[in-house]
Amino acid sequence: MMRLSFYPFAWLVAWLAIAAVGWAEPAAMAGVGKLDLRGKAACTGALIAPDLVLTAGHCLKAFDGEQSFAAKDISFRPGRSPGQPRPEPIKGALVAVHPIWGFGVGPKGVRVAFDLGLLRLQTPVASNVAQPLGFGGLPDVSERLLIAGYRGGKGEVARQRRCAVIEANHAVTGLGCPVDFGESGSPMMRLENGVPVIVGVLSNKGLIDGQLVGFGPVTATGLDTVVVHLQELEALKASDNN
Repeated sequence: MMRLSFYPFAWLVAWLAIAAVGWAEPAAMAGVGKLDLRGKAACTGALIAPDLVLTAGHCLKAFDGEQSFAAKDISFRPGRSPGQPRPEPIKGALVAVHPIWGFGVGPKGVRVAFDLGLLRLQTPVASNVAQPLGFGGLPDVSERLLIAGYRGGKGEVARQRRCAVIEANHAVTGLGCPVDFGESGSPMMRLENGVPVIVGVLSNKGLIDGQLVGFGPVTATGLDTVVVHLQELEALKASDNN
């Protein structure tokens, strides 16, 4: 009798263990994922709503010469949480970039302040896979920001490091860290009470006084314009389908 009663109990324990793993809280950085651009290039993106990814505008437009990638050719794979299976990639449904970036007006060095893009996903990322990241205010030269990205387009978890802010204004932030391919679109983050919040997006690399740096637009200034543009594109798409 004891032997017979053991097996149901063992199955119950196993089922509870599987359920606990399956619904574990995702890692704080799981929302920082990899963007695959039709297998030709890679960028980093940050989940800011269950079906919305923030990245650099050049990752979505005019990355492949003068051609933009269609949304369906771009996929977002969230970062992997410890003990969890690798998340499946989700294809894009619609892309929007800041209009100033998209129009290609002005020198590229000036346009970097508007190098912001959004990718609407075809389906939302499940809450047990990744949680959206929030936003903070303007960066300050006196702080160090956290950068998370997929250098070389490799890895299942974003590579994290702290970088000193060496230049900051209402439009662009410069970081005292060298950056490379695959890290475009990486969120620049501040830790507020231990919680990462986005304050900028990594866009490009360069030199300041001989030092290798990464720089990009701040989100507090330009992101709202991209959100409005995305909403306009979605309304236009909806009207075309009617």
